[in-house]
Amino acid sequence: MVDWPTLEARQAAAIVRSGLGEPVEYTPQGGQPATVRAVFEPQPIELDTDTEVAVLDVRPVLYIREADLLAAPDEGDEVVVDGKRYEVQAPEQDGRGWWALHLHFVS
Repeated sequence: MVDWPTLEARQAAAIVRSGLGEPVEYTPQGGQPATVRAVFEPQPIELDTDTEVAVLDVRPVLYIREADLLAAPDEGDEVVVDGKRYEVQAPEQDGRGWWALHLHFVS
């Protein structure tokens, strides 16, 4: 069986390292904004682990290296990507130094 989280983390790391990640503005709650490189996925396709069928997640996801953040991301943090503001709704750590931040479009 394919280890999808590991595969996604490796792909995201390769993209950011190659310079294809894009600059985003990340603002933790009560903190100062910082520009970091991340990989933005407007509508990611995920795998249902029970059926192994690909499903479309309607929430955009931002993949970001833990080392690029001053603190762990939390619900309510804000991200600006291409001039659009999003709120972090569900941060998920992969245990390998990456975060997948499920986002909600704000404006």
